[in-house]
Amino acid sequence: MRKSSVAVAILILGIALLAGFRAASALPPSVQANPTVLVVYADGTVSVNQTLALPNNLTSLYVPLLTAQVGDILVVNQAGGTVSYQLNEANMTVYSLGATVVTITYDTDALTSKTGGAWTVSFTDPFNATVILPAQSTILSLSGAPTSVSVSSGSPVLLLPPGSWIIGYGLSLSASSSTSSGRASTSGLSSSTASSTSTSSGISPQTGVSSSGQGSLVQSGSVPFSYVALSAALVSVAILGAALFVWRRRSARSVGSLRPEDVEMLRFIRDKGGKTTEAELRERFSLPRTSQWRQVRRLEQLRYVRVTKSGQQNAVELLRSDFDK
Repeated sequence: MRKSSVAVAILILGIALLAGFRAASALPPSVQANPTVLVVYADGTVSVNQTLALPNNLTSLYVPLLTAQVGDILVVNQAGGTVSYQLNEANMTVYSLGATVVTITYDTDALTSKTGGAWTVSFTDPFNATVILPAQSTILSLSGAPTSVSVSSGSPVLLLPPGSWIIGYGLSLSASSSTSSGRASTSGLSSSTASSTSTSSGISPQTGVSSSGQGSLVQSGSVPFSYVALSAALVSVAILGAALFVWRRRSARSVGSLRPEDVEMLRFIRDKGGKTTEAELRERFSLPRTSQWRQVRRLEQLRYVRVTKSGQQNAVELLRSDFDK
């Protein structure tokens, strides 16, 4: 009789703890959450985007993050204005103050790990999630059954239901080699080759279908291939990226202060009629948001471009044309 009472007490306690966890993870019923978007880059950086639709009478909101190790946080409302927030480890309190839409973006390298040439991205999300892997990468393993798997612009795209996920993937040799084109991230590593955040559905994860050789999908549990050549290529790329990242600071009007990737970006802006957006630059050059932001700000300090607010986006306008001489 006493054992039965103890068992019932433990069961009740477990249910209470589970209910408390769900309450802490769930948003109020009046808040609608879009799927969390995770863009995984070739250097292991993950850019996370979460958009929430709020009632206009809500003044603050508790939002769980995917990790406590986050950087370059940006919280904006429907008009693109910044929204105040407070961090408490992996939790964020957003002071919406009447905003009807809040978008939270941040970067992290805490969700990925690498063993040899094989990468793993793992996270727990109480919401639906869209994971976009680097272009031309191969899915090696999945911890569960995704809602759908497709390929968009060479990048494998996974639509996932709420829960804990572990995704194993490998980078192709061509994708790794393309990072040596002169674009280096601020950490000295090569930038990502992912080029699209759009999604498409209708391809089953069991089909093993590749999309014109641009990216390949394999059935969960497949055996990874040899990564000896890939590891050597990645080491070479990292050395080249670190060398390209070093430059001497010269005067703001000196053409010599520009790096090859800067000139390439300026040419793109010129070809777009002298004006584009930061979003277009990220898509064109496959840069993590923080790397692209720093590159544009450097060009602004050198007085080659001017950055202005245009609706919910930042417009980048070309000011000088002497960069291509």
